Amino acid sequence: MNRTAAALLALAAAPLAPAAAQSINIDFGTPGTAPSSSYAGAGRAGVWNALGVIPTSPPQPLVGLWGQPLAATIYNLGGSDLLAFDHPATTGDDAALMDDMFISYNNPVDLCLYFQNLQNGTYEVVVYAMSPDSAAHQNRIRVDFSAPGPTWVGGDWPGEHHEPTTYSRHTVAVTDGRLFPHSGQFNANYRSGINGLQLILLSECYANCDASTQPPTLNVQDFGCFLTRYAAGEAYANCDGSTQAPVLNVSDFGCFLTRYAAGCP
Repeated sequence: MNRTAAALLALAAAPLAPAAAQSINIDFGTPGTAPSSSYAGAGRAGVWNALGVIPTSPPQPLVGLWGQPLAATIYNLGGSDLLAFDHPATTGDDAALMDDMFISYNNPVDLCLYFQNLQNGTYEVVVYAMSPDSAAHQNRIRVDFSAPGPTWVGGDWPGEHHEPTTYSRHTVAVTDGRLFPHSGQFNANYRSGINGLQLILLSECYANCDASTQPPTLNVQDFGCFLTRYAAGEAYANCDGSTQAPVLNVSDFGCFLTRYAAGCP
């Protein structure tokens, strides 16, 4: 065995650093109707948390894009029901995301989602809010302390995601681990909802497998980390987002090398 191979095997046996990755995909709907992990929507591909009517308490746990458990949680105020409608023009993963939504009647509280224990940083928040049962229905979307401010989303399915027909995009700095998206207005007494949303941590880097923060963030430790997660069959190691068995295969190694070579933001 050469020295390089021995070094990589030693790294693979070392314990992993806590994963800092915090990008999150969420689909609201009935169990088993979430998009596949290869589906990016208007954001990033990865595992979709499939959530129904979220309770006020206790906060619900979440997983990241590679299925890894996170400290982040979500709870709800104002949302009360799920709307499901088979839009005739949506298919596949688009239909899985857009044909159902978490709704509030704004009587008096609008749909308020509360994220806690997020990693601090700048997030891009993609909020899907096209009512599948009515092209005329508009949903007022906002994310507290974000740019832009309140945005109306709605219309008929245009064949692919378009802003602001199917979603709005907001940028917000998280400094205390919390983030607050909303649909509707307090005491408005109309229906509003969200099909799903994506929280994209802009500093997140796939190739930084061990979540190191000291420069250089990309180093030989990341190769050992990737080997360990591949050997453990973790969803993270499915770098190319394949869905055909075996989902973990040699293509994932080439994918990881490509992302490593591309560097981090």
